[in-house]
Amino acid sequence: METIRIAILDDESSEQERTIGLLKQFALDHKLDIEYIVEGNPHAFLSHDLSSFDLALIDIIMPFDINGFDVSKKIRETNDKISIIFLTKTLNYAINGYEVRALDYLLKPLSYEDFSLKMSIFLKTLQSKGNKEHAFKCQGSLIKVKEKDIIYIDIYEHYLNIHTKNKVHVTRGNIKDIHKELSNIFSRCSNYCIVNFLYLDEIQKDDVLLKNGDYIKITSKYKKQFLKDFSHYLLNNE
Repeated sequence: METIRIAILDDESSEQERTIGLLKQFALDHKLDIEYIVEGNPHAFLSHDLSSFDLALIDIIMPFDINGFDVSKKIRETNDKISIIFLTKTLNYAINGYEVRALDYLLKPLSYEDFSLKMSIFLKTLQSKGNKEHAFKCQGSLIKVKEKDIIYIDIYEHYLNIHTKNKVHVTRGNIKDIHKELSNIFSRCSNYCIVNFLYLDEIQKDDVLLKNGDYIKITSKYKKQFLKDFSHYLLNNE
């Protein structure tokens, strides 16, 4: 199970407890492994190394010399990958979230219905970044590979070849089954191959050129859906 790391900033202890309770309930409902940190002071919050965190839940208005927007701007100076959801009691401030590319906002007091909806959106965003992790049994050992590290997967005689930047992992499996487990950054281009759009460099007439220099054949059976999937990917990852 993939671990999702979340950082929470809220100066009110009662709101901290509410957010943690909703987070634990969401993790239970969706069978997620979640780690979190909680801070009530923005300076203490920024003292953490947030580079390995997936999401920041940040209160906008706090009784300090910096507010939630200031904190988010400082985060964005060095971290472009973490998703940000603002916590707020009024929508007057949340509208400025585009300045720091905030994913969304949650209106206080938080309700589970709203919290669950916004967290589900976050999970889809996380998957689109390739952070979803898969476990494979290779040569008697269990390995975990993140989707963003997989260039493509092909199959030969019931064995899946998982091509990453550094190594090809070989495991027994079915390409149809593995395709169902992968997120929408992947698409099947033939009976024998699934391609990761993160590594797509160019689509030619009947071939896909990948950023590692490999050419992958697109068959007529899959070409229409492959192009449709790629258009959807571009639309959601501009």
